[in-house]
Amino acid sequence: MQPDTSFAAMRTVRGSNDQPSGPLEWASGAQSGQYACRHPRPIKERETHMSAPYAESPGRWQFLSSRDGKAEMSWSPTPDMANPFGSVHGGIIATVIDESCGAALMPMIETPSAPTVSLNVEYLHPILIGGTYTVVSEIVRKGRAMAIADSRILNDEGTTLVRGTCFFQIPRSK
Repeated sequence: MQPDTSFAAMRTVRGSNDQPSGPLEWASGAQSGQYACRHPRPIKERETHMSAPYAESPGRWQFLSSRDGKAEMSWSPTPDMANPFGSVHGGIIATVIDESCGAALMPMIETPSAPTVSLNVEYLHPILIGGTYTVVSEIVRKGRAMAIADSRILNDEGTTLVRGTCFFQIPRSK
């Protein structure tokens, strides 16, 4: 029997009765310089259900300051954030950028939150697991309904590894 390679099969692991039997799991053993396989691992190879690797916290971060439209934090990514190549996964980096930009905005608005409506991230250099990085964010423009924030992730030497821009919708206070 040929494996099901449809889009639905890519999202779920199929059981013998062709019903979803759990979430997709990545096949192991990607060789250096190759992408990981995007097909379900054989049942005997699976150990446990895969959960979101950053569900509790995107690494170990500590907010150092958040005032006057600026925020600074220290961030140490953990091994569970690695992509198949051993550096931090881009989605987790985007989460850190978004959180830091939000921290720069929060002291400037009256509402308890502001949804991100757009996020752009430029990955200039890989972020390695185990390092400690500084994340700095600044509000570039704040209007009545929208705010724009820029963020950078820096290494110990001050080199910009990643930069990003967030656009926030500022809810009206009630």
